[in-house]
Amino acid sequence: MVTKPPHEVLGVSPNASYREARDAYRRLAQRFHPDVAGNSKSASVRMAEINDAWRWYVERESGVITSTSAVGQSKYQAPGQPRTPYVPPLPPARVPWRFLIVAAVIAIVVVVIADTVTSPATPGKPDQVLSVGSCVNINAQMQAVEVSCSDPHDAVVGQFLATDQNCPVNMEPYQDRQGMGLACVVRVGETASSG
Repeated sequence: MVTKPPHEVLGVSPNASYREARDAYRRLAQRFHPDVAGNSKSASVRMAEINDAWRWYVERESGVITSTSAVGQSKYQAPGQPRTPYVPPLPPARVPWRFLIVAAVIAIVVVVIADTVTSPATPGKPDQVLSVGSCVNINAQMQAVEVSCSDPHDAVVGQFLATDQNCPVNMEPYQDRQGMGLACVVRVGETASSG
């Protein structure tokens, strides 16, 4: 890490150009590089300072801070020289699994409680599909037509059979208006057990 201005490390003037800094860097690198200076600890430290100072000039020239230069980024900034700030990459997004599991459990509990304390919905309007318990009127063509059970009706469907089957003796057969089968109905006022 450069602790003094890069121009002082490279031995150039404060307003030195990129070319002057490059030439100074090359001269110093030929002198302090470990291949030339040997494995001297002071030469290695000095070469690290020279590299960091040179990196500052490269960054200033290109306007881009590379991932390798961000490691040895200088604290020094020359007056009047804007420097692109280093922005570290964002860490990968973390999924809050514990929160999601707790939220799912709470949602399930709420749904189960709501289902147990609420009453079933009232039957909707007739959909003209007969099923056991449907209220029907018998039309002139002797077909069972579904109507609302709150309105006056002729009968209630006790069974629904295919057209080739017979209704029990205590129920009257009527053709479903849609031709889906036989509706075995119990007339209003009668019970399925009477006969």
